[in-house]
Amino acid sequence: TKKMLREHVIRLATDESLRWMLGHKLYKYLIDVVDWNIVAGQYYQAYEMANAEIHDGVPVEFPTEF
Repeated sequence: TKKMLREHVIRLATDESLRWMLGHKLYKYLIDVVDWNIVAGQYYQAYEMANAEIHDGVPVEFPTEF
């Protein structure tokens, strides 16, 4: 709701430790999940699976963490 959003924005603006905590979580997410090496590796895996399906008939099954 608008009221809830307003309250959370005010809390974030006035709570420095909360901002640091969220910033750290964002940093960890970007390093551990969105890092180019990780994303590039996932693309490579996807192309390898697609190639195996086309040339070897191996069905594509993505791991749950993919």
